[in-house]
Amino acid sequence: MKSFFKSLLPGISIFLAVVGCIVLIFGAQMAVTPWWRIPLIAIVVALLITRGGSAAYLPNVMGLRNVFIKRFISLVVALGIIGGILTALNFIPHPGVAPEKQKCVITRLYRTTHQHTKRVGRRYVSTGSVYYRYHADVSLPSGIIKEYPLSYTRFRHLHKGDSLTCTIHPGLLGTDFFSPD
Repeated sequence: MKSFFKSLLPGISIFLAVVGCIVLIFGAQMAVTPWWRIPLIAIVVALLITRGGSAAYLPNVMGLRNVFIKRFISLVVALGIIGGILTALNFIPHPGVAPEKQKCVITRLYRTTHQHTKRVGRRYVSTGSVYYRYHADVSLPSGIIKEYPLSYTRFRHLHKGDSLTCTIHPGLLGTDFFSPD
């Protein structure tokens, strides 16, 4: 029973680190202002928490003997967890500051092709019908270009140079993020 709990904590830590890295990646795609601040803060906090990557519980369960690999794995796990938490905290709206609606100019309209898939057997996947997703690249007033998802009917009526309304939300930790209307 002790070995079960001994292996449960590193498993949960690695799972949270992977989820945190995914949140960090998607948060960086939605950020308007320089998004590098949150990962930089996460690195500093991870170094302070793990005392330079010396978290002993994680690598000992894996049976690793190399000190540098142990420290590297501990830092990556701590960075993933802390970066994900900080990114998620940034998506809480800043109290007292209202979101700002801005007109954004369309720089490019395009569609992407996808296929429906269906698992037929244990190792076989069959491809089905083709479907499309419609997007527009919009230029924010600050000069940053972001992807804006569209419906088919809206895509048909838009042209390059038209404008769309976007909402810029001020984040709790100072990094503004973008959301289409």
